Amino acid sequence: MAARSLYLRMNHLANPRKERVYRREIDPFECYSERELRSRYRFGREGLEFIVDLLADEISPSTRRSHSLSAEEQVLITLRFLASGSFLEVIGDTFGSYDKSTVSRVVRRVTQALAAKVNDFIKFPATRAERDEIKQGMFKVGGFPCTIGCIDGTHVRIKSPSQNESDYVNRKGFHSINVQAICNHEGKTTSLIFYIISQIILALWLVPTYDLLKDGRIEDVINILVWFLYY
Repeated sequence: MAARSLYLRMNHLANPRKERVYRREIDPFECYSERELRSRYRFGREGLEFIVDLLADEISPSTRRSHSLSAEEQVLITLRFLASGSFLEVIGDTFGSYDKSTVSRVVRRVTQALAAKVNDFIKFPATRAERDEIKQGMFKVGGFPCTIGCIDGTHVRIKSPSQNESDYVNRKGFHSINVQAICNHEGKTTSLIFYIISQIILALWLVPTYDLLKDGRIEDVINILVWFLYY
């Protein structure tokens, strides 16, 4: 027993357990100017407070035990990660002694909470009045007649996935998620679509052609196929 106690003591001295240090970053709302906040988080003070209030019920810890992160801290960590494109471990060091796994869980929790509310903010104009308002706005802004949105796409670079890796390779040779967005005359997003490269033609082809085939409209199906092949 004495020998075992001596061994454990010597092992502890040779490999001392690192004490966990709980630190908090300076309060961004108090220490950063509006410009500095936007530079770091892509949102100003009012926008950050709005996001925190929006997600508070979904992400706030039920208790402050084990130094749980507040809704405000979780939002700031996530937005810093998204805005900087840095590594999880670097973000953890920036905010204190948060390890990579903690930052990963926080980013996942906050982004899922945000995604669940997407339909509350991104809505395509459904009524004639809404479309007419956007048409008038587009004409005033850029002189475009009969336009209800500006559309564009981009490739969001991702790490090579472990499954179906080749499906995510774009025409430039790197892995990405294809994103298509539409905004109105005020710059508000009215439509947002994500898809992987190999699924875009399949999705756009199958959805409309299924109904056309049911109705026996073969000529329309052929026209759609010709459009995909030549345009």
